[in-house]
Amino acid sequence: MTSDEILGIQGLPRDLLVIGGGYIGCELAAIFAAFGSRVTLVEQQPVLLGNSDREAATLLTESLQAQGVTVHLDTAIQKLSSVDDGVSARLAGQDQITLDKALVAIGRIPNSDGLGLEQLGVELADAADGRLLGATVVGEQAANLVAEVALGTGQGMSAAGRGQLIHTHPTLSEMIKEAADDVVGRALHRPPKNQK
Repeated sequence: MTSDEILGIQGLPRDLLVIGGGYIGCELAAIFAAFGSRVTLVEQQPVLLGNSDREAATLLTESLQAQGVTVHLDTAIQKLSSVDDGVSARLAGQDQITLDKALVAIGRIPNSDGLGLEQLGVELADAADGRLLGATVVGEQAANLVAEVALGTGQGMSAAGRGQLIHTHPTLSEMIKEAADDVVGRALHRPPKNQK
């Protein structure tokens, strides 16, 4: 099934195979694990979230595993077929496994052609001018912190400018300020680089 189809699923699968370790596959793997399904996530690349920050990808992998998700990286699906009691999959170099459902979470691409984004001034940004192009947020309340990142990014703020914004202490949003301060060498709550 696709990511669209799984949102309309009736009942909770006992176990779920998620094929693809991009944003959609990881998010749905975490959701179904939280609901109580036994989830197996298979990604053909050596890391989850392919083109993302490696540290964040590692944290995400560890978090999924802590939630009970079985993660297979650098692993291809050699065969996937329907069987009477669900789906059967043969993972490269491993035995065949049978699960209730399979989610194919690969192959999505942005559908922005013809929207006129270029005429509206939307373009790929160049970090040479010091503007922050984005950030990766992983952990508790990440969804709330994304708005903090998006606000400054949307306004074309630099790391130095973002670090000068006042934040209440202690708050989670203060972490974004600290990260910006760290970019320009002004972070207050970071251990010296020579410490391990």
